[in-house]
Amino acid sequence: MAGRRLRRQPSRRANRVPPTRTRPMKTRIKPRASTLSVLLPDGSGTLPPDGLAVHLDTYWHRRIADGDVIVVATKPQTNAKTRPATRGA
Repeated sequence: MAGRRLRRQPSRRANRVPPTRTRPMKTRIKPRASTLSVLLPDGSGTLPPDGLAVHLDTYWHRRIADGDVIVVATKPQTNAKTRPATRGA
């Protein structure tokens, strides 16, 4: 058995999670100043002064780190059909 190679067994990790193919949530960003022109990553124009909802990728993370854009806080969406829970009867 001198010339026989041992085959490596695949790793068996119980907590391994398969990668997801979902896109991250959109985040609303706008230029730090209204006079600042920030190019869009696809080169189709500039970021509007009132902001735009984008997927945060490495391009936008660099713009945020440089201070060219700011993240606009948005209110969480609520369903108009639901009412807030009330205590008591």
